[in-house]
Amino acid sequence: MFMWPIALVCTTNSSSSFAQLKKLKICWIETPKILPMGLIFIVDTNGYDYLVESEDIWRRTVLACQSEQVCFLMTQVQIDQIRAMFNTAKEFKARNMLAIPHEFVKTSAFLFGFSKIGLAEFGPPRRVDEIRGDAFKDDLDALLADTARRDSAVLVTADKRLSRKAKAVGVEVWHPTDLIDLIWSLELEESAKPESSPYMHN
Repeated sequence: MFMWPIALVCTTNSSSSFAQLKKLKICWIETPKILPMGLIFIVDTNGYDYLVESEDIWRRTVLACQSEQVCFLMTQVQIDQIRAMFNTAKEFKARNMLAIPHEFVKTSAFLFGFSKIGLAEFGPPRRVDEIRGDAFKDDLDALLADTARRDSAVLVTADKRLSRKAKAVGVEVWHPTDLIDLIWSLELEESAKPESSPYMHN
């Protein structure tokens, strides 16, 4: 059974400072709008692996995003992890991940040694410390989970530890196969052509 979160999507400001930041492909969730069937997801890197496993599911995911039936949020965490695949045997996979439409948002907290100014929020601690573990990867996972909590998004991950920790602080968590089931169930115009880059094969 699916749990359906409130649907929000990013919009922009017209201020000059925001326009300058927008050149860096950053946006904030400031003035949300409700979509007819829109669902917000934060998909971690292993979740994206499932979405690019075949051209069929990748194309279906792109169409679902373009039709605004789903909205994927992307943070510095996922971008850095995906870009680390460039110049490796997984580069084709990374490019397919980034070709899936998404909205950029700040992480909910600033992690010293990783976060970049302008890409993370400063402020009082949230629930990151409750999710963190011993490894640096666990800290990044905690940022993703807490950002999902802040934005009322569903966290999509196949990581059992992260799933357990995130659920413990009230984050809705789906396995990637749950998201794929949802995407296949949506009514989409199959004739529509994705505007993003074509699917890249290995």
